[in-house]
Amino acid sequence: MTASIWPPRPDDTPPAAPAWTAMAACQYTDPDSFFPEPGGDAGSRQKAICRSCQVRPDCLLDAALRSEEFGIWGGFSERQRWRKDIRAVTTRSAAEDVIAADDARHYAKQDAARARAKAAYGRQLAAERARRQTAIAALAAVA
Repeated sequence: MTASIWPPRPDDTPPAAPAWTAMAACQYTDPDSFFPEPGGDAGSRQKAICRSCQVRPDCLLDAALRSEEFGIWGGFSERQRWRKDIRAVTTRSAAEDVIAADDARHYAKQDAARARAKAAYGRQLAAERARRQTAIAALAAVA
């Protein structure tokens, strides 16, 4: 029989959540979704939630200061935090700088993808126009 200690010792209580978590955009989503399975979903839906969050720098800074190894924090996966050496982030302004650079890259990629899609659509329209003109010319030659 093991003896239990009542009341619990103070070191048995979980630490209080940081104040910024009350304003986080993810507070009403499933926390497990921010810890995607390796090789599975890269967490793009969760990262989109992070992009709209007002406390994103605080979240990233908190993860960096705690050396968080797993999950998506501040819009960055484990691999991204490792690659960008987020552990070196020690202030909120440094976290804001990392986020601003990441957002610039993200939106530049989106703009490039839109430009490629628009160009492909333009080529598709031109090819369709050429087919129609060929068909009209063929009908005119028969008549």
